[in-house]
Amino acid sequence: MLKKELIKKQQEALFRVDTLPVESKKKTFSVQCEVARGAMEAYVKVIAVDRECGITEFDIISKIFKKGVRINIFYDQITDIVENRRINEKILIAEGFAPEDGTDAEITPLVELEEFMTPEMAKNFPGQRIVTGVEVDLDQPVLEKKPATPGVPGYTVRGRRIKPKAGADLQFEYGNNLRISEDGLSLISAMPGLAGLSNGVVEVRDHDYDEWRYEVKFRKNNMEAALAIIPGIRKQPDHDEAFFHGLLAQHGIQFGIEPMLHRRVPSRIFNTTVIKIASGEPPLTGPSAKIKELFKDGAQENQILFKVARDQLIVEKTPPGKGVRGRNVLDEPVPAPEGSDIELVAGDNTRLSDDGLKLFSTIDGYVSRMKDAYCVVECMEIEKKTVPGRKIDYPGIVHVRGNVAAGSAIVAGHHILVDGDIQSAEVIAGGKLRVDGYVRNCVKSKVQSGGDMYLGGVEKSRLLAGGSIYLHDGASQVQLISGANVMSMNGNKCFIAGGRVVAAGDVELQIFGSMPPARTSIEAGVPFAVRVRFEHSAQEFVHLVNSHAAITKQIAALRSRAKVSKISREEALMYKKLIMAFDVLSEKTKLRGAKVKKAREAVEKMSLPFRVAAYDKVNPGVFIKVGGYSERIESTVRKCIFRIDTEKKKIVRTKI
Repeated sequence: MLKKELIKKQQEALFRVDTLPVESKKKTFSVQCEVARGAMEAYVKVIAVDRECGITEFDIISKIFKKGVRINIFYDQITDIVENRRINEKILIAEGFAPEDGTDAEITPLVELEEFMTPEMAKNFPGQRIVTGVEVDLDQPVLEKKPATPGVPGYTVRGRRIKPKAGADLQFEYGNNLRISEDGLSLISAMPGLAGLSNGVVEVRDHDYDEWRYEVKFRKNNMEAALAIIPGIRKQPDHDEAFFHGLLAQHGIQFGIEPMLHRRVPSRIFNTTVIKIASGEPPLTGPSAKIKELFKDGAQENQILFKVARDQLIVEKTPPGKGVRGRNVLDEPVPAPEGSDIELVAGDNTRLSDDGLKLFSTIDGYVSRMKDAYCVVECMEIEKKTVPGRKIDYPGIVHVRGNVAAGSAIVAGHHILVDGDIQSAEVIAGGKLRVDGYVRNCVKSKVQSGGDMYLGGVEKSRLLAGGSIYLHDGASQVQLISGANVMSMNGNKCFIAGGRVVAAGDVELQIFGSMPPARTSIEAGVPFAVRVRFEHSAQEFVHLVNSHAAITKQIAALRSRAKVSKISREEALMYKKLIMAFDVLSEKTKLRGAKVKKAREAVEKMSLPFRVAAYDKVNPGVFIKVGGYSERIESTVRKCIFRIDTEKKKIVRTKI
């Protein structure tokens, strides 16, 4: 502020010079002005032959003003040059103000601070003075900070401001029970106690911090009690049986007390030690409810049709049982939860008993389970084979005792059983589908089921199952989409040769691929719809990346032409359009990349428990996919399991 006032007064003084200028044609001198040392100094020199050259203060001032000199002009020096006729002499006529750097902040202790004594120090250096800190009151300042100063700016002779270097600030480093004052200049105690240093950092402790402390903590809803022994500086007290009896009684601990508790305490304690002193008796959960499907008594493996009579008991439920209550360490009873329950749902043509534990059939028919509900439905029997071109739409079960002819269509609300083959026909089952023979040439027609599929074999067909797909022989040139697993039936030597298998769960067969190789893709761990969305997003991302790279290349070519001024008007317009397209594509690529990354993480998590198992071999040319990771088999692999390794981010093999 003082320097600004001085500058103002110096500039005002300029206009009080009364000397009249010498006419140009009569001048026998010249004035030179030089600005040096980074514009921090200005010099003048009057060049003349005769000392009586007629130089005036105005001549000198006008010259230095033309050079831009405005700050800290030595007007007395100008007067001296004129009065004493100082010619042909280089004279300092103005000098700038150097900046003054700010001072660093300083933190000063207001009380004498020493390092707190620790049990380890007392042990290793016996007989020394025990330091317990300096007593301080609530809100008493412990440290004081002298703030850093910003410094004083400087100015060149031309008036340019020179920024000073500000002083460095310091932050308070402190531990427990201290806080910074509102003005930020003091560190004050947040409680009355003892102030000292812990590993060089100031903190405030309780007055009795050096005493041994004992904290009993209850955990797991009072099912467990633990004692934390925090050593003090003084000598370790005796932790005998009487001490623990008093401690347990003080906290009301009566049950599950650890035997010979006093002997579990170490003879010398130097750090906080935690020991369990009591454990409750946890309650036992009751048995869960069970559903017994009585209609399956005596059933054969993979049997689908179960015939029942009217008023026959078909399903019986065992309700959840009561558990055994426990006790916590306070000797309080802990109630036991009942076992988990299962709802017995009555579907079409069934009735529940009044207690909801028994399910009876109300008609003669066959049992079918649809969406967790047990139904009894009638079965349509078709002898030998279906008529070519015939359309069947039946709400119950359909049983074809032969082949399904080409051009036929069967839609059933529940199960469909075919004793023979399905050839170029449409078969849709609301429940399970069982085909003892082969499904052939059903690429354009639909063959699907809401539940599991049991198939003798498949050739050149597309099948969709809401549940698992079980194969007796194998499949060639097919697309199998399963909502669960794809497995061999009864451990048969089953194969997949050519085509695509997509399973939401595991794929476990004997042989994958064929010799010579036919393209075969085995994909496990992700439902078909999720996999399609994920792959579509990944393809879009790759397309965006390629488009982005192509536009970047075009922009680079046009930019290089623009630099050498060889770009036409049409190319300039194209350049602007490409820049706009580049910005849009950059944002789209960023968003799509984040979406694909998130989808990949979800797919990886979803597919983590699943695998592809080849119990015999995998032929070359087979693609194995688990989740979002894939591997192409280059040479024959025998008896191997493929699964995801999340750390290595790839598919790994394990020998069976």
